[in-house]
Amino acid sequence: MAIKSLNGPKDNWFYDSVTPRGFAFDGAMPHACKTPLGRGKSCQLIHTPNKMITVLIDDLLSHLKAGYHLSSILGNVCLITGEQALVDEYKALWTQQFQRTGRNISELQAFTILGEEANELTFEIKELKASLFDVKKEIYRFSTLAISIWALLSNVQPTTIWETIQKLHKNGVINSENAHHLMVMVSISAELRLRAYINNRGQLETLSALPSMSSAKGVFRLSSSKQLMRYYYTARPLRSFILIHADYRTLVKEPPTLYDNSSKLQADVYTDLCEYKKAREFREKALEFEQSKHGESTAHPDIAEALMKLADACGNLAECKTAVSYYSQSLQMRRSIYGKSIAHPYIANSLNSLGEAWSHLGDH
Repeated sequence: MAIKSLNGPKDNWFYDSVTPRGFAFDGAMPHACKTPLGRGKSCQLIHTPNKMITVLIDDLLSHLKAGYHLSSILGNVCLITGEQALVDEYKALWTQQFQRTGRNISELQAFTILGEEANELTFEIKELKASLFDVKKEIYRFSTLAISIWALLSNVQPTTIWETIQKLHKNGVINSENAHHLMVMVSISAELRLRAYINNRGQLETLSALPSMSSAKGVFRLSSSKQLMRYYYTARPLRSFILIHADYRTLVKEPPTLYDNSSKLQADVYTDLCEYKKAREFREKALEFEQSKHGESTAHPDIAEALMKLADACGNLAECKTAVSYYSQSLQMRRSIYGKSIAHPYIANSLNSLGEAWSHLGDH
């Protein structure tokens, strides 16, 4: 606390664990707080608009290297009180400077943000946690980061997430359809975070879609997975799209439609949420889609993969005999594709899964 009489020596700060927290940037204790300037650093931020722009440009490289985003924070301003004309002048100057430097500053910001360890984890394609997951880190943070990074890579200075989507649309980066999908994704992520706070009566971001968690303290249980599913219809193709740009450092003029409600994606999400009957239903549909696309009697890698996934779904429902049948079909197809006597990782994967299925049937 900032009351000297309550504090001991230099690092022995009094910690009040009872009184609700007031304003804090990040942590409950001073040494845990991380501001845009860093820990224990100071900077004069009362300037004319012209001078403020100079400060941002001069300090941009050093702050980004240290992992503090002063330019990102101060580039996103709003008027609380005072003169709107000063704010408008500042925004115009920053936009001009941002565009004058080409993509150098914007790319630097984008790749610095994406390269941070915490953000790399946010962009990992990983399974949902069926029991509990952090709605802020795993849902809300991704949507805001992805859109901000996309804007920076497109030489658009991100402000609020809503305004940034509008800027991307106005500048021709995204069409009306993708703007709509991004708005829906961001709206769902914000709503889920707020509902978790309200339900948990505080800044607790734990969420679950499992019925068994309905009585758990400090956990917001989502009564239906439909809303979460709609979020992933856009979040997963957006994640893949952003990572492609990060790898090749280039932008596709016409991004794909950011909406994927395929049977495969739905099966993936239902599996992660432990809704195994629905997962099997959509695995069957995914297999039918691949067979109709490539030919039911055709040996194709996508059909073999769909057979493997369907076998996994059956295994999750303890339908081991059915799982053995699908694993066997996948193995046979992969051998016909890659060669029966060829050592191939996909063939090894099928053999391993088939062996596990036989093991569950008691045939060791």
